[in-house]
Amino acid sequence: MVQYQFRKPKFPILLASDTIVVGVASDSEVNKWIKKLTFNENSSYKVVDATAEGWSYYPEYGVITPLSINKRWTKKKIIDFYNDSIKTEENKKKYVAKSLGNIKLGVIMEQIAQLSGTP
Repeated sequence: MVQYQFRKPKFPILLASDTIVVGVASDSEVNKWIKKLTFNENSSYKVVDATAEGWSYYPEYGVITPLSINKRWTKKKIIDFYNDSIKTEENKKKYVAKSLGNIKLGVIMEQIAQLSGTP
């Protein structure tokens, strides 16, 4: 079971793995995704929460922490983070937004979480 250092991120979050970035809608989904995904190539993985704050996941310890190099993310950077990870996935849809200025960050995160599907 994943633990949170200091505090929990605001959901939904984006969680990177060795192969793909997935949107996770709730705390209970985090554990399901972590069991399904692979985390073998790096010691830490990027996580972005609903407030665009950067977090890190350390699979060796099973901890998500706000201590991260990339603290602030833009809407475009979040979308690129997700879309770049699914280039090799055939049955995953890219997130496309026509005007980022008119879309709230929370809506973008929810829509990406829905595109990711369920664990």
